[in-house]
Amino acid sequence: EVENNINLSYIWMSDNLEEDAVVLTPSFYSTTHLMIFTPAKVFYPPTGLLTSASDREIIERYIIASKLFGVSDEKLKELFSYDYIKFAYENYRSGSNIDIKKMENNMVDMLMHNGLHSQIWNDKKTFRDLSDIEKMVSDILQEWQNNQKNMIAKYEFEYIYVGPYEKDMFSFQEEEFPICLEIIYNNLDVEIYRKCALR
Repeated sequence: EVENNINLSYIWMSDNLEEDAVVLTPSFYSTTHLMIFTPAKVFYPPTGLLTSASDREIIERYIIASKLFGVSDEKLKELFSYDYIKFAYENYRSGSNIDIKKMENNMVDMLMHNGLHSQIWNDKKTFRDLSDIEKMVSDILQEWQNNQKNMIAKYEFEYIYVGPYEKDMFSFQEEEFPICLEIIYNNLDVEIYRKCALR
């Protein structure tokens, strides 16, 4: 039934959203599915191979979406760290049983697919130094702390998608959201909000 409700939300979006509508979700899988099953544009690309955007813009967009859904600075720094990416990739390749929730929404998905233009390999066996990516993440998080309002306004989006992945992985609280939202669609598993004015 959950999958059916997700599919119903995609059908509704296809019937009701404008073709150039931008939908924000921090979920890697939801982002990918929205690209495939709806006419909506997504807030961040699920791989850098699909965009001409810079590494910084891709990471900024991912961090903005994640912060709006309650992800901590510590968690974001971990997801982009050399040690975590190496551990996650090696376990992914070996077929080790990692809870999909731990893999589902993190940037290692992009990095494993060579999604950032900088890529992660020195060759096919070793990871390159990722200190430039780690510093970029720290700088973006500092910018978020210094000027959250400007960061939110930096990249356009009109809609917020909150489905099962978002509810399982993130801390979405409508009443604490820094943007005025109005709900425009809901079923048992999915809510879609439209952005109004900043509070």
